[in-house]
Amino acid sequence: MSSNVTTLFFDLDDTLFDKAYSQEQALLAIQKDNPNTSHLSLDQIVTYLLAIDGAYQDLYNGYNTGGGLYQGSFVTWHRLGIFPPTEKEMRRTLELYNAVTDQTRRATPGALAMLERMKKLGYEIAIITNGGLDYQTRLAKQLGVAKFVKSIFAVDRSLRWMKPDPQTFRNAMKEMGVRPEEALMIGYDAIGDVVGARGVGMCQVLWDPSVEGRERRVVEGEMVDVIGDWVELEGLLESWNVSDMSDGSDEDSVDFAKYGKEALRESRKSSRSVVSRVVGWLFGLVKRHST
Repeated sequence: MSSNVTTLFFDLDDTLFDKAYSQEQALLAIQKDNPNTSHLSLDQIVTYLLAIDGAYQDLYNGYNTGGGLYQGSFVTWHRLGIFPPTEKEMRRTLELYNAVTDQTRRATPGALAMLERMKKLGYEIAIITNGGLDYQTRLAKQLGVAKFVKSIFAVDRSLRWMKPDPQTFRNAMKEMGVRPEEALMIGYDAIGDVVGARGVGMCQVLWDPSVEGRERRVVEGEMVDVIGDWVELEGLLESWNVSDMSDGSDEDSVDFAKYGKEALRESRKSSRSVVSRVVGWLFGLVKRHST
């Protein structure tokens, strides 16, 4: 990797934002709130919420007549061994989820201290995230990360591109006034963050909180540095200054005879918890049904 990095670009959701934590707290709140669901596991609570989503889609699409009222959701609730919730109960559940996630949002452990340290070291800091700018700006302020950030680049489906589209990264670098070899992208998403940044020549680091310390991993055919603790970022950048890993040395080449298909499969695994992987869509779900 380049030893000339001057600007750090971070993803927000599941990187600087510990979304899995607030989602888990919301699921626990739903589990305790309703006697009908108190015996369910968190995975089953997710299934319960998916069924609510299906029911609401049926209601909003006008399929709420006769005996065809969200039958798929009824089947799911029956398999879970619970009584079907009323429309009022479904709305209460979604509103509870919304309230708890709002109240429990936090930065990932160590993120604020890391950002303060990087700023003191002279790095420019920015965020590249998929999502609406107003929402992501409010979120960054709520998490306490906004004060360390020079710019937030938020892109959504109203534009022609989102991460991992190369234009997302090019626009961010242009506005920050940096060249690809001076820019480092750090995020949890192997495709959206790592491969997307790689496509425009940026340096990349994969964030994976399940990793102890740091390691190197194959991501889409190339080796990538992976960190699971924010204290590792400074040391990683220092190691690049000692030995530039982008000089074509053998260390960056992938020995597929050694790693093989198993390593590639491992590299594509999500770093998030089971709860976070399954319910990542729930923030959008709540926005649709609680307004």
